[in-house]
Amino acid sequence: MELSRLPDVHLAATTVEVPMLRTRISLLSLLALAFVTACETIEGAGEDIENTGESISETAQEADS
Repeated sequence: MELSRLPDVHLAATTVEVPMLRTRISLLSLLALAFVTACETIEGAGEDIENTGESISETAQEADS
């Protein structure tokens, strides 16, 4: 085999595919983080609404007494 003619080496990921893969992973991570954060926010809002409802009920019961 001549030195000028070396076999072609095929990599699993080309230099173009690696940044695209990193971008996809980053976007999916951000999406997952946003989803988890939204769930926590909705849960907190539900608790706040529940507490407000309980306060209104207690105030109404005190007014009836």
